[in-house]
Order: sequence, then C-alpha cells, then structure tokens
Amino acid sequence: MKAYTVTDKDMKSQRFQFELGKKHVTTVKPTCGVRGFGFCTILIDCFDSYSFDPQNRVFECEVGGEIDVCNKRGASQEI
Repeated sequence: MKAYTVTDKDMKSQRFQFELGKKHVTTVKPTCGVRGFGFCTILIDCFDSYSFDPQNRVFECEVGGEIDVCNKRGASQEI
C-alpha cells in the first residue's frame, strides 16, 4: 500500500532511525497512533500530525504486513 511518512532531517521519527532504501520490519501488532510504523494515506495529512519544519523530510513509501488504519493515519509492521 502506498503511503507517506515524515522524519526529521536525519531520517529519525520518534525513537526510530530509518535508512533510505531499506525495508524496516517490526513484530509488534500495529495500533494507529500508538505503535508500529506511522504513516498517512494522503500526503497533506502528514502535516496534521507534525508541526511544519522546513528541515523535515517527507517520504512516499510502501507499507505492508499487518496494517491498522484509522481516519487518515495508519500504523504498519513494515515500511
């Protein structure tokens, strides 16, 4: 599923450090807004969750595994 996610300038989101081009997987059961890899289904909705910072990085990504979607946001086991 195509989605969007936001990181800081160093590709860190919350407590997780992403690496460009690498698939990241977790075994936790995703719960929207609580655990798993967070994402938005529509790009503009990312900015409802993050305050604007011109140094933030926005990525189009593929999410998979178990997915929990609520409203415009979601959480997944794979990103």
